[in-house]
Amino acid sequence: IAAKGSVTIHHQMVRVALGQTGPALLPFTRYHDLCLLPTSAGSAEKAMLAETIIFGSGRPVMVAPERDLGAYDLGAVAIGWDGGSCASRAVFDALPILAKARTVTVLTASDDKPQAPSSVQRVIDYLGRHGITATHRDTRLRDGDIGHSLMASTTELGAGLLVMGAYGHSRLREFVFGGATKTVLQGPTVPVLLSH
Repeated sequence: IAAKGSVTIHHQMVRVALGQTGPALLPFTRYHDLCLLPTSAGSAEKAMLAETIIFGSGRPVMVAPERDLGAYDLGAVAIGWDGGSCASRAVFDALPILAKARTVTVLTASDDKPQAPSSVQRVIDYLGRHGITATHRDTRLRDGDIGHSLMASTTELGAGLLVMGAYGHSRLREFVFGGATKTVLQGPTVPVLLSH
């Protein structure tokens, strides 16, 4: 994964027992800026780990396809924007990455969740106050799935990262995800930075 300028990355390796990964890693994630989770389509265990970290750490999580981890250029970044608090948190959490990107595109899907032009302009202005120039693109909903639509648009833009809010809530003992979050956790096609 590459971006303009040099970046020093400090990391920590932790060994945990199989089946206890999420609870064992959760305390460590709270003292790091970002958790990177390689994942693959159809891996329920990896999706459950991502769920635990995203909704329990208070930190952003980047999920990425493990088959070609490291092959993405962070010089171009897309933001999935719906004007909500989780999307706003994701933009804030991604500021260090966005500041190093060559291009930043705010993606909306008006046929899924219409956005007031003022909401889009406000996030573009917010990024501008941090020295980040962003443009806007409205993407069309594909196959009724906002997650697939956002990831496909990210690829079409040549962006190496999608930034978006992670939505979910507990309904009794069942955890219910928002549509885009569920799609991404089931198998991202590009790296996705998620914040809750």
